[in-house]
Amino acid sequence: MLARSIAEAGRQPTRSVIRASRSIDPGIAQVWSIPFFAGSLAEIGLMGDGKADLDLAIADAEGRALCLDSGPSDRALCSLRPVENQTYTITVTNRSETAASYSLLIN
Repeated sequence: MLARSIAEAGRQPTRSVIRASRSIDPGIAQVWSIPFFAGSLAEIGLMGDGKADLDLAIADAEGRALCLDSGPSDRALCSLRPVENQTYTITVTNRSETAASYSLLIN
């Protein structure tokens, strides 16, 4: 049983954090395509530099909206637990008239 558990452990997704930083011009939307594993908690965080109103939207492979943060701040957190392995679309939109930079944190 122990040998089987060790063998299966190598097939399980590992948890790590990916951080990507970008600048974004006023009125622009930047799109990311990120795969997530079924059954594993997926957390997506947005941290802006405080200069602009940034929105975060997440959709599944079929375009269904799963999370939308459109408040007046530049920070957001969305969590979801996918029911199947698939690639999700993450969109960061700058709703301000000022350029800004942000970091996207994804586990």
